[in-house]
Amino acid sequence: MQRVESFLESLDPDLRRLLDGDITVNGRVCRPFSAMTGELKSRLTGMYRDQDFCVMHGDFCFSNILYDIPSGIVRLIDPRGSFGEQCVGIYGDQKYDLAKLAHSAQYGYDFLVNGLYSINQSGNSIDYSLATRECGPLVASLSRGLIDELGYDNDEIALLTSLLFLSMCPLHSEDSTRQLAMYVHGLRLFNICLES
Repeated sequence: MQRVESFLESLDPDLRRLLDGDITVNGRVCRPFSAMTGELKSRLTGMYRDQDFCVMHGDFCFSNILYDIPSGIVRLIDPRGSFGEQCVGIYGDQKYDLAKLAHSAQYGYDFLVNGLYSINQSGNSIDYSLATRECGPLVASLSRGLIDELGYDNDEIALLTSLLFLSMCPLHSEDSTRQLAMYVHGLRLFNICLES
């Protein structure tokens, strides 16, 4: 919530007013993040389970997963190092790693950070699109299958993924267009998750 507020505070006042109200994103009316924080807290509290805490990577996205085709060796690089103030070290909630994987495999994070998107605003409507790849549906399906196989709920992981997109905006201040694309992408997914 602090990161979302930090991002919103950095915006031009007109854009801030737009994002503080209901907006239409890709044809879907989305409530603002601030209007749903009570419901979010309730959902997150219901998702907490002690048994989900284990050794984790902390930044488990495609750019940190290296695969050597000839040898079949997979290497994970750039682990986060801690999961909040209470979990210093490589211990944390496995659902976070799954959400990071889903944001690459299912929700287009890599396209956003590499500028492979378009975004247009007209009034209180914002439309965006992300690049696609031929293997995208297969990769997304494999990701959903892994989440199922590990015994997690894909809807819960999608909610956490929406929060990743919303909270990463202030970390991309070098590109205000990318920030907006990340925000509306996350807001749309957030609304879908909380309405289901």
